Amino acid sequence: MTIADKYRVILEELRSRKNYIYFSVGLFLFSVIYGVVTPDFDHYAKGMMKSISAIVVMDKRLLSVIVSILWKNIFACFMALFLGVFFALIPIFSLLINGIMFGVYLPDLSKSFFITIIPHGIFELPAYFISMSYGIWLGLWPWQSNRLHNIVFRAKKSVLIFINIVFPLLVIAAIIEGVYITWKA
Repeated sequence: MTIADKYRVILEELRSRKNYIYFSVGLFLFSVIYGVVTPDFDHYAKGMMKSISAIVVMDKRLLSVIVSILWKNIFACFMALFLGVFFALIPIFSLLINGIMFGVYLPDLSKSFFITIIPHGIFELPAYFISMSYGIWLGLWPWQSNRLHNIVFRAKKSVLIFINIVFPLLVIAAIIEGVYITWKA
């Protein structure tokens, strides 16, 4: 099987889960709107973002920043995806919390948004939504017939997508974000 054939199969797998991806994006957008219109989360979200930023930018060397960002993103996507096995609760919670946090910041965004978020977000957000959608899909195994076979099948498909789609997207996003952070510092 050639690499092109392999990726055709992988893209077909992604297409077969498009409704889960749409659901993930929709839930995220709903929670973004909620974050914009609900001021109660402002203090919590901004405090959390400061602590995350401090962890990521402790070392200002380019490679250290890239590895730190990549590790944080891989860990978050991987954990949400595979902890989705528990009735899809973790990926749904992740979509809601991250959407609310993004919504809290949305009114304050300016032109710097396009400079800071868009270049790496083009890669990071699809990886995030794919991870969350596969976590939700994985979490629906208890309602399927032949549960043991079903969970193994879903886990294998999820690993395939994580390794071949999510991971490469997160690497590209981390490089772009790391270059920006070290350049700005």
